[in-house]
Amino acid sequence: KADKQKFLQQYVVKEILYNSAIRKGIDKNPAIQKRFASLKKNLILQSIANQEIYSKIKVTDDEKKLYYQAHKNDFADTSTGKKVIPPFKRVENEVIMRLKSEKEQKMYRDYIEKILRAQNVQLFPERLK
Repeated sequence: KADKQKFLQQYVVKEILYNSAIRKGIDKNPAIQKRFASLKKNLILQSIANQEIYSKIKVTDDEKKLYYQAHKNDFADTSTGKKVIPPFKRVENEVIMRLKSEKEQKMYRDYIEKILRAQNVQLFPERLK
């Protein structure tokens, strides 16, 4: 009950402060508007990335096992002076995280290249100073 009361109090206080700031015109401040526009843009970019990339990433059992086999040494514990490779089950979650991260990076690069090609964008890095 105390947690609910605390949550409710925090919510009410935030609303009161927000409405007070609006009445004072703080939302019209150019610095606030610029920051709001930046936050809005980032939220939209994150949403499209989730929709087009992250939500599409799947990791199969076969992929996990192959990744583990190819990267066993990366999971080795050498704290005792000996190289001890943990069993797959012990590091399965880490395997999944690493595999997803690699897939995300590849899908992101592929998606960006696709967008640039579709818009016929040409970059000239040699012209950068």
